[in-house]
Amino acid sequence: MLEIRPTISVILPIYNKIEIVYDCILQNAKHASQQNNWILIDNGSDENTKLGIKRLTQELSRLGQLAHVITEPANTGVARAWNKGIANSRTEYCLILNNDCVLQKQWDQRLLDFHGENRSCIVSALIFEPGDYPPVHDLNSFLLRQTKLAERNMGRFRAGLFVGITLFSRTSTFREVGAFDEQYWLSMEETDFLVRAMNQNITVGITGNVVGFHFSSVTRKSVNFDHDANLRHFAQKHHWDYRNWQAASINKFIRSWQKRILYWTGRLSKMSERPR
Repeated sequence: MLEIRPTISVILPIYNKIEIVYDCILQNAKHASQQNNWILIDNGSDENTKLGIKRLTQELSRLGQLAHVITEPANTGVARAWNKGIANSRTEYCLILNNDCVLQKQWDQRLLDFHGENRSCIVSALIFEPGDYPPVHDLNSFLLRQTKLAERNMGRFRAGLFVGITLFSRTSTFREVGAFDEQYWLSMEETDFLVRAMNQNITVGITGNVVGFHFSSVTRKSVNFDHDANLRHFAQKHHWDYRNWQAASINKFIRSWQKRILYWTGRLSKMSERPR
């Protein structure tokens, strides 16, 4: 039974591609174990998507969820959308969620339970994408195997930077780290944010207690953006050449090794129960 008072605000920027977004958000709502507050940011979408968002809020209400829409006249990027969502959150926790991602059943309670153990302040679910793991090549195969994948990764945690498909923490922690930098455009926003969090001694990482499936940036692929400009801005801020760091042989080896472990076992590599 759904709780009356929501504890999580789910922040979801939307820019077109409503045929996928609609199904993903409804699936997440159906997988919820409590009532959550869904903050949908319409980033200047087309009319078909606006109609879809309206129907989506009605469906969320029918499922016992709360929802409201913030409308932007144009696509101002995810950083601004995330900032607006956090600013409008009145719940203890926030989940920033890609609109083309589906999380397993009871994802909300699992995130709350994991966070309550104080193993991390900002966490991501363990996300699978097409090609990551042979039996999980699409959403249907993920839904059939979500329980087993979660069981394999229960209690596992990998500290460190992660791709920002999901970011979960207390709302106060998001505000403590500071706003997402709106100078970025569709890449590096979450990396910048997580680096700033780590510089404030806030632990970040991936929890295996919650698994999800991602359609591989369906919305972002439809928008032009200058990743090189984002990398330059990041380097100026943090004095860190992120592209060269990623390209370094040792880091390539580590990422490849972690990917192989995930590919063949479906498990998080580099585990730490109590990361520093």
